[in-house]
Amino acid sequence: MRAIRQFFFYVFLAVYLVAAPVAILYAFGYIYNPDGGPGLVRAGLVSINSTPDDAQVFLGASRYTRRTPTVIRDLLPGEYALRLVRAGYEPWQQRVTVAPERATVLDRVLLLPDVRPARRVDAQAWSDFFTTPGSPYAVLAGGTRLSDWAVLDAETAKLRPLLPADSPWRDAVVLNHWRVPRSPRLLLRIDDGSGERYLWIALDRERDAPLDITRLFPAAPDQVAWDRRARDEIYVRTGARVHRLDLEDLAMYPDCAPPAQAIAVYRRDLHIIDATGTLVRVERDGEVEEADPRLPPDLLTRGACAVLPDADEERWLVVEDRRLGLLRWREEGESDAAGWTTEWMYAHGARIDAAVWAYEDSHIAFTSGGQVWLLALERGGGGPPRFLGRTHADGALLFDARSGELYALDESRHLARTALVPPRSLLPLPQPAEESP
Repeated sequence: MRAIRQFFFYVFLAVYLVAAPVAILYAFGYIYNPDGGPGLVRAGLVSINSTPDDAQVFLGASRYTRRTPTVIRDLLPGEYALRLVRAGYEPWQQRVTVAPERATVLDRVLLLPDVRPARRVDAQAWSDFFTTPGSPYAVLAGGTRLSDWAVLDAETAKLRPLLPADSPWRDAVVLNHWRVPRSPRLLLRIDDGSGERYLWIALDRERDAPLDITRLFPAAPDQVAWDRRARDEIYVRTGARVHRLDLEDLAMYPDCAPPAQAIAVYRRDLHIIDATGTLVRVERDGEVEEADPRLPPDLLTRGACAVLPDADEERWLVVEDRRLGLLRWREEGESDAAGWTTEWMYAHGARIDAAVWAYEDSHIAFTSGGQVWLLALERGGGGPPRFLGRTHADGALLFDARSGELYALDESRHLARTALVPPRSLLPLPQPAEESP
């Protein structure tokens, strides 16, 4: 009997001596490599969240029992084929890289419906569709006269005339217009038959009449800028001269800055590129200060077709003729100096006509040659762009974050909207659950 007890004691001791180190190594992230490489390697994981959720997950040759959102742990380092499948939606697939002791996080994977009907907002054909980044308000033109112009409120999917029926300027011809990102304001330069006039319009205030600020413009400006938070202040550049316009008092403060080649207003501060090509910040009293080199990026990339900030103004989408890039500020490192760096994400064979941020700034929708494409960034899984549909060749885009809909002029120039993601109130929260194959 004693011999039997000793036998089992030594068996359990041997199991313990083998299992305990394995358990400890596993707790520290080591797993056994069965592929003939190093015996023990550090494991990695993949965290996946999709919209909509409840998608089946395939990683390599394995199908996982749980659906998105989920976390797949204890993966050998390397590259895997990841595939998400959900009924009624196009399969999503991409190759992902798992690194030792790292989490590969895909928290904004967007599954596109098999059928994406574009619904027309109204029956009128429009000649132009003017949008601005970060604003749900867009302006549509059916002709050159203001009576042919309308405002789109994307949050309600409703159109209304830009001016009321009794406005004295409804028959005026539009000569130029200006907007800035995330601002609901519109500046118009018009000709009402008696001469040129300038109107300041609040697109978010339907009942407010346009403000006639013609007296503040002795000459047509070359550049106009204002802060998106400001309602009563504009900066204009005419030639090299810069003036500040106070719309509340209808007063102009001429030459409020040194001669400038370009101007921009960023977080209420006026920045200019002066006559020597130097970026400087100008105080309210006209004093020139050294500019923060991180601000504002749109002055530093004037050769681009468009430079569009994300919601946090930490990344800027750079749209050039045939490529898309992300502009970021790089902090000073051991081998790199601080400065702006552009990561070119995508090069297209045809001209890129327009681009917008979409789905919490994890995707970019762009048009090229009458086609609409969706490009996912890292949070959305990356990969090549996906085809969304067709649009008018030179049409702009508007993505409304609240409704999750993308607006564009269709091939017959009617305003249409396509649902990309569920409305914001229905979006799933990224709460991944653990998973094992």
